[in-house]
Amino acid sequence: MKLRSINPVLGWGIAGFGLAHIVLGSIDLAQSRHQSNDIVKIGANSTIKS
Repeated sequence: MKLRSINPVLGWGIAGFGLAHIVLGSIDLAQSRHQSNDIVKIGANSTIKS
């Protein structure tokens, strides 16, 4: 059965929806790590947290 030939726009919409969730989840994860100071900082007056 060829699902692609039914409606290719629907397939691209689902793929875009999934990609948007990945991007927004990554942003949320980075913000939560930044707020809890778990990011490794490199510099003269920085500390390394693990």
